[in-house]
Amino acid sequence: MKGYEYGNARLRAMRSRLLSRRELMEMASARSLPELIGQIAQTPYRKSLEVALVQTSDLESIYEALRCDFIETIGKIRAFYDGSERKLVDLFLRAYDNHTLKTVLRGLSHQVPRAEIASALLPTTDLPLALLNELLRASSPRGAIDLLATIRHTFAQPLLALRAAHPGADLFDMEHALDRWRFEETVKALRSEEENGKRVLDAQRLEVDILNLLLAMRFIHHPGERQALKARLGDDGLAGLLPGLGSLSVEQLNRAGAAKNMRLAVDLLSETPYAAALHSGLQDFERSGLLSDMERALQRYQLRWRVSQLVKDPLGIGVVIGYLALKTNEINNVHRVATGIEKKMTLDAIQTDMEFIE
Repeated sequence: MKGYEYGNARLRAMRSRLLSRRELMEMASARSLPELIGQIAQTPYRKSLEVALVQTSDLESIYEALRCDFIETIGKIRAFYDGSERKLVDLFLRAYDNHTLKTVLRGLSHQVPRAEIASALLPTTDLPLALLNELLRASSPRGAIDLLATIRHTFAQPLLALRAAHPGADLFDMEHALDRWRFEETVKALRSEEENGKRVLDAQRLEVDILNLLLAMRFIHHPGERQALKARLGDDGLAGLLPGLGSLSVEQLNRAGAAKNMRLAVDLLSETPYAAALHSGLQDFERSGLLSDMERALQRYQLRWRVSQLVKDPLGIGVVIGYLALKTNEINNVHRVATGIEKKMTLDAIQTDMEFIE
């Protein structure tokens, strides 16, 4: 294999097998979970679903099938590339490793049953199933970190540095340290890269911007958090909480986070690339009062940006970025359908909750 040609060709073939809007809408019309399972069994998810049905009940079997299919997808993508292309793909996929480790630490911190934590994990090359099972045997996040340190795993670095600087660091601190480390390591690794590296950096800057914007919005929606932050850090600004910086400056984020209401914050950000998404989210937020509406609008912006890379970078890593966005969105849509049917939501409510790229 050489370059992105082979892997991108395989991903284009996989893209052709993604569920269509019509198929997803038909799933939303299912009158029960057994009927939905019958429909899913006629799709590329059949193999994962058959395995899951042996182990668990109706709704959980759908969730498990989706999880296992995504794990298999990540494995395939990694195998499609080698050399410098594989390194760059792995760097982009590190976000899933980061999410998995945070899930382990969160579960151990809250003493969640081992099987329940395991059902949410995404084993990868850097965090294989055998290692994750060992981490789950730890009695606390500290024990899991000690194990990572013993085997000199790269993910131990930021957690050990945090422990040395703040011996009493809590779960929030650990998750923040992992996020900041991942973003900093990506920047360092891609400093000398050409176009494909810049595209991964752009994807990361967008991710950081959205995380930072949502943090600023939380300050407005939950004013008490600002006071808690001041007591914790001796400062009521955002700088100490940001996992990194993208295209938005600390000054812009602080001004938005200090706004008296959400509309004023959105107006302050009207000159940024996120203006249209924020105004769209604001309309829904003012009707519902739910911060999740602002989050949904920003995630929609990110989804569309990532999918656009399929066209903008057809010969590079843009195909990986775009395909994964489409695949993740498909899985989220099936998940929403299953959850909606379980909760006996109306067809209109389920279909409204779905996300499509036109």
